[in-house]
Amino acid sequence: MTYDSILMPPVIITVFGINGDLSRKKLIPALYHLFQNKHFDTKLTIIGFGRRDYSRNEFLNLLQETLPAKSQKLNIFLESLIYFKGDFSDTASFESLKKEIKLLTTTLSDSPIYIYYFATAPEFFGPISHNLQQTGLHRIGQSLPRIIVEKPFGHDLPSAIALDEELAGYYEEDQLYRIDHYLGKEAVKAILPFRHNHPDFEKRLHNAQVEAIEVLMAESLGIESRGAYYDHTGAIRDVIQNHGLQLLAQVLCDLPQTDDETAIRDARAEAIQQLQVQDAELGQYQGYGSEDKVSHDSRTETYAKVSFTSQSKRWQGVNLTIETGKRLQEKRTEIRIIFKNTPESFVFRIQPEPQLLSGDKVLAQFNENDAYDQLILDCINSNQTLFIRRDEVEAAWKCLEPILNKLATFPLNVY
Repeated sequence: MTYDSILMPPVIITVFGINGDLSRKKLIPALYHLFQNKHFDTKLTIIGFGRRDYSRNEFLNLLQETLPAKSQKLNIFLESLIYFKGDFSDTASFESLKKEIKLLTTTLSDSPIYIYYFATAPEFFGPISHNLQQTGLHRIGQSLPRIIVEKPFGHDLPSAIALDEELAGYYEEDQLYRIDHYLGKEAVKAILPFRHNHPDFEKRLHNAQVEAIEVLMAESLGIESRGAYYDHTGAIRDVIQNHGLQLLAQVLCDLPQTDDETAIRDARAEAIQQLQVQDAELGQYQGYGSEDKVSHDSRTETYAKVSFTSQSKRWQGVNLTIETGKRLQEKRTEIRIIFKNTPESFVFRIQPEPQLLSGDKVLAQFNENDAYDQLILDCINSNQTLFIRRDEVEAAWKCLEPILNKLATFPLNVY
């Protein structure tokens, strides 16, 4: 979906955690891409809220490491950036932030859209929200800000419910935009439209004709510099609970008859709610225990292949799997549909070279986009279709609970 023809009001985005890798490598480049492609016809302001004592020049130099070479366009974009030093737990910092936002608002001819992007660990969502409420920043005039939150959405079902309850104490559900960036990828966005536009293909998507559906999310790299996070997370929590189940749901869900965001999110949620986990194969790549900030005797899985069944009559008996891992032979993400009584398979390939394939025939090709620009633009335009709803998050954790509760009993194969 594009919004080129829509004249947007001014936008003020406050990014909490601006100094982190996510902000520098994903969010700021995505915002620049939108700016460069003229999606912002009116005033854009980005307030970077961080805890480090940066001067403006130090802040801009840090961001430019992930931006293109200097140009007039980039210089104009950089003028929209403000660095704000503060502490997530300090109400006084938020009082100062409020003054900054109010001052910005007085310079605008139209009432702006306010977005708070929580690019932080989940333990900071509560303190940030509390201080936004304490200082009146949770509502600015008649405007309810939109809140973008990053995964992980909890560590298991109880923690996900607790996090959702905490956020619900401050915001309405329609204010919350939970990001799973895979849903913003062009090849993933194409799945439901393809099913709509090819009724003969759609008629084949049931257990009489489908033998198996396999989601593969393979990476050739290791954990890189994420040891402190990854060793408490593992492959199931890091990938399968979110990206993997969302990709599987794109094929399993009953096809919504409209492109209404509620209908699409209802369909995804129902598909995940009908899944039951069956078994898992776990592994850990050789040398993982020697990685920085990883316990030498760690039992964290860096590879997982989880099998599922569905309670849906449509999919009963079909083998459903999600496989993911670090340090595998190649980087590849795809959904493979294997039909019965034929060597034919159908593949929604997401990376590399995003495309739809039937056997060896390429049916369509897509851009390998980073997705954050699409999702930020959707948030600005109040479109939640590609964002995860609370019931989807909790259904995914509930589905995986039987495996997560007995991870320690599974063999961990070294590869």
